[in-house]
Amino acid sequence: SGATMCALEGAKTALCDAGVRARYQVMIQELFSQDVSKASNSLADNLKELLENSRYEVACDVLHKMSAYHLLTDMVPAILPTNEMMAKVQELVKGHVTTIQNNIDIHWDARQFKKLHDDFARLASIDSNLSSYSSMKV
Repeated sequence: SGATMCALEGAKTALCDAGVRARYQVMIQELFSQDVSKASNSLADNLKELLENSRYEVACDVLHKMSAYHLLTDMVPAILPTNEMMAKVQELVKGHVTTIQNNIDIHWDARQFKKLHDDFARLASIDSNLSSYSSMKV
């Protein structure tokens, strides 16, 4: 019909306009950037939860998958750069290890040998699962 042809002609004109395409591209990049930022925050939160629950094998898998984060940051420069994201993750892991090390001292002084044993087992598991990430060693 005539209305459909008019709508198609208007769409064609808009698509051929470089300014319209540029605004559309910026809008899409912003939406993509927001989604990636949410995902990176979610990954960090999930990693923190995995560490707190001593699920170091799964945390290792998450870290491995996060190594591809640069593929996203290269596409949209407005999101958190890879090195900052990995620094955030490294601080999470180091903070977790430091907490366990502090707990070891507390449990030793209190003669809480079961808790002491559990903390040593956690450190051994961390070492076993995350040893390939030398930048995260404390």
